Amino acid sequence: MKPLLSSIVAILTAMPLGVLGCTVTQAAPGAPDSGAGAAEAPRLSCVQSWQCIVDCPDADQACPDACVEKADEEGKRKLTALAECIQTKMCADASCLQTECRAPLAACLQAPAGSRPPAPSQIPAGDVPGDLVGSWVNVNSGTTVRLTLNADGSASYLTGFVSNIKGCFSTKTTTESGNAVVTGDTITVYSDQVVVKEVVCSTSFPSEGGTPTVISLPYSREGADTLKTINGTCAAKYADSEYSIKAYCTERLKRE
Repeated sequence: MKPLLSSIVAILTAMPLGVLGCTVTQAAPGAPDSGAGAAEAPRLSCVQSWQCIVDCPDADQACPDACVEKADEEGKRKLTALAECIQTKMCADASCLQTECRAPLAACLQAPAGSRPPAPSQIPAGDVPGDLVGSWVNVNSGTTVRLTLNADGSASYLTGFVSNIKGCFSTKTTTESGNAVVTGDTITVYSDQVVVKEVVCSTSFPSEGGTPTVISLPYSREGADTLKTINGTCAAKYADSEYSIKAYCTERLKRE
């Protein structure tokens, strides 16, 4: 393991995610069988690698390094950013992480962008604070984003597009429905149903299904009736451009 990443292991080993009020809903896969013909284990996200480190037996000195090596490229990038902050700020506890390393910590805790959700039996129960219950929408230049959060924890996330080419109006909406969990400053929607509807020049096409995903929405409040959100899937496409994330992935949703 690279020296910089090694700086993260000690603090993460001593700091279960529960200390930060977080849980991992997709258990990190165990170490792959070293026997011949064994299938390659799935790569881990940043937060899954963290949980893997926490779960390592005290006597297994090689386990934390193996957890880092099992991370995917995005996971390693986020772990490196978090390690750099820990090293620079000399953090040794959860309070320091939450105040001095807020951005890389939030990035690590995000669900993998566009990742598939856990199996239905593993999807967490919805948990939505009362002040977020309602429908939140942004309509801008033919694009609609609507986040609906219900008191029972169910939720939906709709994206819609309208175009007009020589008088031919076309619309396409994708609605992902499932449970929402609000933790810290992130809203995560675990969808188990996707419905795609399309109308082209007044001709409606049959609704289609889609692949459920985990939608990660870091958010902040701008008054009682406005949420500023960042779509994690979109932000992953522009990881190296803060301007593009602000321009293309950030929405200000107004309460309907």
